[in-house]
Order: sequence, then C-alpha cells, then structure tokens
Amino acid sequence: MTVFTPKRAQFFLLFLILVTTVLGGGLNLTECKKRLNASILTAEGKKYRYNNTLRGAVNITGANSTVYYTEEGCKNVCGGDYALYTWPKIAETITTWVLPAVGLMLQAPYESNVEIWSNLYLIVRWLGSPVASLTCTLWNISVTGKCALLVDMATEYRPPADLVAAPDSVFAQIRDSFYLLSVLNQYTFQGDRESEQDLERLLRFALFDPSPETVGLRQRLATNLRRQRRRGVVQVMITLFWFVVALIISIHRAFGEQLGNNATAHDLALGLLLGWFPILLASTVIDRNPTDALHTRRKLNSFLLTVQKLNPDKFVHAFDPARENVFDHFAGQGRLRWHYGAAHCILNTLEDDFFKDAGRNWYPLYTSGELARLAHPRGLLYFDIRQLWQAGFSWLLLATAFFSAFWISYNTPTVGLGCRSGGDMIFGIIATTSTFFELSAWPFLLRLPPKFIRTLHTFLILVETTNTVWLSYVICAQTFGIYNSCSCRSASWGGGGGYVDFEGTNFYKDYYAVGRHWAVGTVVGNAGAGKDEAVEAVDGGGEADGEVDDGFGAVAEGEWRVSLGGGKKC
Repeated sequence: MTVFTPKRAQFFLLFLILVTTVLGGGLNLTECKKRLNASILTAEGKKYRYNNTLRGAVNITGANSTVYYTEEGCKNVCGGDYALYTWPKIAETITTWVLPAVGLMLQAPYESNVEIWSNLYLIVRWLGSPVASLTCTLWNISVTGKCALLVDMATEYRPPADLVAAPDSVFAQIRDSFYLLSVLNQYTFQGDRESEQDLERLLRFALFDPSPETVGLRQRLATNLRRQRRRGVVQVMITLFWFVVALIISIHRAFGEQLGNNATAHDLALGLLLGWFPILLASTVIDRNPTDALHTRRKLNSFLLTVQKLNPDKFVHAFDPARENVFDHFAGQGRLRWHYGAAHCILNTLEDDFFKDAGRNWYPLYTSGELARLAHPRGLLYFDIRQLWQAGFSWLLLATAFFSAFWISYNTPTVGLGCRSGGDMIFGIIATTSTFFELSAWPFLLRLPPKFIRTLHTFLILVETTNTVWLSYVICAQTFGIYNSCSCRSASWGGGGGYVDFEGTNFYKDYYAVGRHWAVGTVVGNAGAGKDEAVEAVDGGGEADGEVDDGFGAVAEGEWRVSLGGGKKC
C-alpha cells in the first residue's frame, strides 16, 4: 500500500503550483487577431500597423498581401501573456522529445551508495557543460582503445595456440594488466610530486611484474572487476533508437503537409537542439563503468598494498599503510573536472621506451620483466595536447546541434533573432564559454594557486547550473507554448523582426521559402547523427547482458580474436 507521506505531499503541491503557473497564460491568438484588425481601423490604432521592410521574404509582393502588426500594438491590444498550445500539441511534444530524453537520462551510469547531490551534480555537469563532459568521456574511451591495441600487438597476428589458449597464458596475463590499467584510469590518486613518482614505479611493477604471486593477484582482481562491470548497453541503445525514430517522424512531418507550420518547425528545432544528448549518454554507458565504484576503489587499493607488502625492499614510500588509500574518487564520464588519469602517461612511457622499436610480438618484454622496471619516472600528471582532438569533436557535435536549431528558429517567420533562436544561441554560448575556461586552465593546473583553482571550479559550477536551468526552461517553453507571446512572436532581439502576423502554413511556404531553410538546418543537425557511429567505433570493445567482453581480445577454444588495430604499429 502506497503511503502519502508529507514529503510526497510537498512534491505534489509543487507540481500543482508549476502546472498552475504554466496554465496561467491568457493570450488567445484568434481573439487577438480580431481585436488588432479592429484597432487599426481607428485613428489611434493605425500606428499599430507594421509598414517597414520584411526580413526573410522571398516574394515581397505576396508577403505584403497581409497585415502585419507592431510588437507594441500586439502588447497594448492583446496583453503580454502567452497562448498555450492545446493539450494534443503539448502531449505530442512530450511523447516525441521529452519522454525519450528522460528515458535516456534514467539509463545514465549513476553511482550507487552515494548521496543524491552527487548524482544531481552529475546531471548538471552533463547538461550544463556537455562539451567538457563528452571530451573527458571520449578521452577515456581512446585510452581504453589504446590499451586494447597494445594487447593486440603483444603477439603475432596468428600466434601459437599455447601462447593464448590457456586462462593463465602469457596473452591472458597481458590482457589482465592492461584491463586493470584502463579501470584505474578512472580514479583520482592522492599525493604530491615526490609520492607521484613512487606511485608510478609501484603501478608499473604491480601491473607488469611476471612473477607468479603478482600474476595471481592480478588475475583474481581482473576476474572480480569484470564480473562487476555495469551492464545495460542494450537498454540504452533501444532508448537511443526510439530517439532517432522520433527525429525521423518529426522530419517527415515537417517536410510533409506541415511544411510552414510554426509549431512543427520549432518541434523539429527542439529535437535537433537535443541531438548531442543521446550521443553523450550512449558514450558514458559505453565507457567502462563499475557497478559499485567504491568497492572497485577498495579492491584497487588493496591490490597495490598487497603488492607493496610482498616486495618491501622495492617500495618504501609509495603507499602509506596507515592511510591505505592511493586511489580516491571515481572520476569517470566527466564526473570530476580536470581529471586526467594515470593510464595515458604509463602508456606513453611504455611506447617510447619499448613498443615503438619492438612493434608487434612484443610479449618477451613482459616475460623478461623489463616492462615492470622503471628507472626514470616521468610523472603521472601532465596535459597532452592530443586531448584537443576530443574537445574539438565534442564542440563540433554541440555546434551542429545548436546551430541547426538556431537556423530553423531564426528563419521561421517572424524572421529574426527572438526568444526561440535566442534561447538556442544562449545555450550554445554558455556551454562553449564553460568549456573554454575549463580547457584553458587544464594545462596550467600545477602552476596555478590552489585558491584560484577552487574559485574557478566554483564559478564553473555556477555556469553549468545556469545552463542546465536555461536548457530546462527552453524545453518547457517550447513544450507548453510559453514562447507563444507577442514579444516572442515579434523576434525583435537583434534589430530585425519587430512585427507580428497570424498567417498559416501555405503563406509561409509560398512567400518565405521556409522549406529551404528547414532543409539546411536539418542536414546540418543530422550530420551529428553520423558521429554516433564514430563514438562507438572508438571503444575497444563492448558489453552485453550475458558474456563478458572487456575489449582486450578474447580467447575461446584455442582461437584468437583481434580486438583492435590488426597489425598497426604504435
């Protein structure tokens, strides 16, 4: 039996207040048109008739065949309220865009056993700064793919069965090592510059020491972590498929009988504006993510502590037994700002010292113990300029989304910068600004004062929160018709527009050539859809709801399967 608790009563009252506020719009467009037509027949109301140049009209003579009204006249005669869409129209937008977006959000890889504020901040981070979040996610996917590539190159293209077939074979050991490296890459680590070098030595030894004791520890840990990997890719892909189907239906309606209809155009623009969202969510799920991040962190710390205790003569200061916590916070999928991880630095060192000369079939370097020795640590914290590739791709994805929505909203009469196109533009500008400040500070983190970093972090949280609230407002305004007011219909933000009309589909189709502008926006927006395949192709492997496949090759019945690269040298 469901209990109506006081907390639920509060939420119910808040919902009623929200609905009452939304349903408070009192503008009736049909009545407004009648009153304006009557007013311009009077001497005082003649000034409400708009007689300036019409922006965006391709047939001036035809466009001038109707009456246009000034924004001031519309406000004075009809008031400043908004005309809500009818319930069928509201329900159509909710079922087409809002529910699929909410369904994707519910499938996101949240952490369990954490405070609700942590997951709320994660939502704000993803929605408020999608470029930075996707950049971090794609960077980790690329590092995972590099780990898989090096595993692939550890042996010949067609290696002997005895080298790869057994569960404890050399290939399986190397596979476990790089898998653990990809997992620990999503965790922050504690310590200063001096302890960082000791940690680098410890990680190299713990991951690549070929002694039976260390191999056994790695094998048990890797098996345990593989079993605890988060599932759910299939469910997310089904939800993503529904989002794509909704977009196809919306495009078909927009270029069919509804070509020229304002509400249809802005519905299409809303779907294109959210085009980055399914790609971001799919990327975060594809990116490896433990079911219980806290448990995985304990396992990793316990593993390093055990390795250090088994080799007390090699490591003295790398791990503080009293603290027992080298790896601290889970930072995967853009959860923590400026997280880089340890894997890329270790991979670069291995490539420079060994793999670029050895090429394929480098496994003897592992069996001889050379990979486990690190004479000159280079550090685990530095910024690699190659990360700008992921940042550029992420920004291009967002740019195509908000530009396509902006273009359609701007060129749908009244042509000009107004509430709809301006709302899309503001979201894109805030997201770009947030990413610019975050990425600009990243290369200089070790040189900047801690107080400045904390201040910048607080500022970026405020920016992301603002952008999340703004995006939510844009979606609600488009869904319920809050933009359907005299001010918004006049599109007078940028000096253009400034008038209101009450014409319909055929008028805009014939005299404003809206089909051409809609086609441009749709093509640009859907260019981002092809990027989704690229995002998934970057991943070194996949996962389903049954067998475990961590992307680092597979061994079954004596056969060897290439995971990535197929012979390409580092």
